[in-house]
Amino acid sequence: MSDRRIRFLLQHPHGRELSGVVTYVNSMARALESLPGVEVKILSTKTDPLRARLRAVKSADVVLLNSNDLAMAVSARLLRKPLSLKYHFPFCLSTISSYTPLTFNERLKQEIIHIWVRDKRWMKRGRSYARLAVRLLTLSLVQYPSTCSEFTARSFDMKRSIEFLPNPFDFGSDPGAREVHEAKFLFVGRLSAEKGVDLIFDAVEKLPSSVRSTVSVLIAGDGPASEALRDQSEMRGLTSNVRFLGRLTQDEVLTELSTCLAAIFPSRWQEPAPYVPLEAASQRVVSIVSRVGGLTETAGPHAYFFEMNDADELRDQILRCVNQPEVALERGRLARTAAIRRYSADVAVKALVHSMGLEDLLPQTNAESASTS
Repeated sequence: MSDRRIRFLLQHPHGRELSGVVTYVNSMARALESLPGVEVKILSTKTDPLRARLRAVKSADVVLLNSNDLAMAVSARLLRKPLSLKYHFPFCLSTISSYTPLTFNERLKQEIIHIWVRDKRWMKRGRSYARLAVRLLTLSLVQYPSTCSEFTARSFDMKRSIEFLPNPFDFGSDPGAREVHEAKFLFVGRLSAEKGVDLIFDAVEKLPSSVRSTVSVLIAGDGPASEALRDQSEMRGLTSNVRFLGRLTQDEVLTELSTCLAAIFPSRWQEPAPYVPLEAASQRVVSIVSRVGGLTETAGPHAYFFEMNDADELRDQILRCVNQPEVALERGRLARTAAIRRYSADVAVKALVHSMGLEDLLPQTNAESASTS
């Protein structure tokens, strides 16, 4: 098949709005298209009609789903196309607020009960159970299921193998050695309760006054808690420490990161595989993160960690950065190196192709190149 172009079809459930899944799809498309003899088509379940999606399945050589599109899955299997589905969230949503190791059947039972209790009306219950049935049917059809993090893979805990495949990230050129002269920290994300921005306020309040006067925290993002967090910052006397930047583009985020001592991600929910720590690592910036979900994976082994909701431990990690900035900068350098080894485009493409047994679809030189990445 190396004498003709190999056509990959990438599906996602969103439109053009910003989301982690859309970021993944666009990154994977660029990574695949960098290989000679490969072309990629992206389709959205939300914006592209069913007929167009089914036609695209027919003309594709490989189908890569990123949500439970049952019609595309059925079509791919009938046409004997290699079919993969990457899960960007745990299969059963009961793992979002907290994580307890359970078998797949145990977790599925929890979700069935949760739907019954949550949805009081029969019609709403019916729709919820129908969506669950679609997820189960799609999973049964997919030949090569995978997840975006080892955490998400563990959440399945089923007899069938669910493989972790890294999300590709473009780390750009190395910014080189950094010098930071301010105790500046950055949060990037949705301003909502589960992201834990208020925990940063708690930690800053607990800093010794001599240190607190030197610390500044930049908050990039918007969301339902935006106004409440601004009010809280004022009421707690933190306006000299906290500055709200609003929603930024990725280039603007990278620019802000390059001036910071560390990035802070105090999430309260089980993040599947957040990209922001990778953005920080790309700029040689170390992350301070809560131990939840896949956040510890993308933050990498050189991050500073604290237990979820523990403002005292977060304060201590901020103090470590302030008191030993040279160590924080070195950990940022190491974070970039570790992240590239795990999440670079070459690594992600190699893992995808290998997981589906499709090495023969690509020119031998490409497979050999990927194996040495």
